[in-house]
Amino acid sequence: MAFVVVPHLQPDHPSALAEILARSTSMPVVQIASEQVIEPNTIYVLPPGHDLTIQDSTLTLEQRAQGVPHHPVDLFFRSLAEARRHLAIGVVLSGTATDGTLGVRAIKGAGGITFAQDDSARQTSMPHSAIADGFVDFVLPPPEIAAELVRISQSPRPLQTMAAPLPDEDEAVADTLQSVKRETGVDFTDYKAGTLRRRIARRMLLNHTDRIQDYADRVRTTAAEARALHDDLLIGVTSFFRDPESFDALTRTAFQRIIEAERDAEPIRVWVLGCSTGEEAYSIAIALTEYADAARRQRHCRSSRAMSTRRASRSPVQVPIRQKFLRTSPPRVSTGSSSRSTITIGSSSPFETRASFPATTR
Repeated sequence: MAFVVVPHLQPDHPSALAEILARSTSMPVVQIASEQVIEPNTIYVLPPGHDLTIQDSTLTLEQRAQGVPHHPVDLFFRSLAEARRHLAIGVVLSGTATDGTLGVRAIKGAGGITFAQDDSARQTSMPHSAIADGFVDFVLPPPEIAAELVRISQSPRPLQTMAAPLPDEDEAVADTLQSVKRETGVDFTDYKAGTLRRRIARRMLLNHTDRIQDYADRVRTTAAEARALHDDLLIGVTSFFRDPESFDALTRTAFQRIIEAERDAEPIRVWVLGCSTGEEAYSIAIALTEYADAARRQRHCRSSRAMSTRRASRSPVQVPIRQKFLRTSPPRVSTGSSSRSTITIGSSSPFETRASFPATTR
């Protein structure tokens, strides 16, 4: 296990954090310089004036953008979730504002494990924000966080091995899913096998359980754990323009016909089902607005209810998108007034009548 420390630093002042940490550990402590291939049992520290991402096993520095909100923890956690998936671990310690909240969500969405410091934090804003968002697995003081990290690293069934079943595990997995179905009414039998096993392995680690058979017994006898596994299996993995090819296909094949067929006096209604926290809905709204603008047509794009947390938001994205919607560097989508005004927040069903859609103009 390698450790990466992403502090909030003044961009134009030198930092002695690496030297300070080196006094308290026997592990090597390295202040990152340019590209750095990570090694286990090593601590890497972000230097001032930079942002940090990871791709595969390589840390990469970028010059910190000026004049925009700085969220280095979110940026690194999002890249960590993409690079390491279910092997990612995120820890939010003392700090002000909300940096880390979106990153924790991304790590848990990828099947990783998340921690936040409890009220022992000198500055509680960052950990409290992450906890309130609902995607933190452990809320602990730093010594107990360290103990959990040691336990996870020494687990006899680390997360990566659970993706490949042992011969006697299939029955236990089936029993686990039946228990979840009895408790929640949702049948995950045909869910992706790899995702199932990674999420079950995650719950096993959180419950200090080494054998899948023991975990199956726990789910069968503990309704709360059955519901917790259900929730883990339904964690939304989402981002802006997550599948660029799909948006290109919409532009090529659908948007022209939609706009040509719609009457001028009527809004265009786009239903986005299971859209999690709304990135997909906003992405479609942005893409459709761009197309309509290019055609010199102004339209109103409406979507369903799950993106209420995204209004007035600013979220990191992993793929380049059109410059008119970029507000910061590294790339982020800024859902400003032009794109937010195309979204209607409402609770409704596509199977209900057309008239049942909220009749608001925003």
